[in-house]
Amino acid sequence: MRRIVTFTLIIASLWTVPAQAGPSSSWEEVGRQWANVNSCDSGSHTVGVRASQAGDALGRRMFTRFSHQWFSAQKNAWIAIPGAGSGWLDAGAGPWVSHETGWNQTFAPAPAGASFRIRGVVEMQWREGGGVKRSATLFSPECSLR
Repeated sequence: MRRIVTFTLIIASLWTVPAQAGPSSSWEEVGRQWANVNSCDSGSHTVGVRASQAGDALGRRMFTRFSHQWFSAQKNAWIAIPGAGSGWLDAGAGPWVSHETGWNQTFAPAPAGASFRIRGVVEMQWREGGGVKRSATLFSPECSLR
C-alpha cells in the first residue's frame, strides 16, 4: 500500500511542477510557418497574402518580405513580377510567439478574356546582432485574376 501512495504522490507532484523548456532552435519546437492568399479580387485586381512566422526560443527579431509571381504557361514556370513587393516588414520578436503579417498588391487588369495565375512569395528571416540567423521561403496557394 505504501508504494501506491508514494507513486501517487510522485505523479501528483509532476502535474504541479511547471514544465520548463530550455532554448532550442528546432522547427518542431518553434512552430509552423504558413502563407496563404486571403484576398483575390478581380474587381480591384488585388491579391492579398498573409503569413505567420513563429518565434524561436531565443527571441530573435523576425522580418517578412512579400513578393509575387505569375505562371507562364508558355515557359511552364513561375516568373517574378518586378516591383510587386513589400520590402522587409518587421514582424516582431518573442520566444514561442507567432506573428502574422500581410501585404496587398494591386496589378494591371488582364487583357479581355484572359486571366493571370498569381501566387505570393514570402521570405522570412530571424535576425540577431545585425545578422540573419535563420531564413525560410514559402509560396502561397495561387489565385486567378481576370
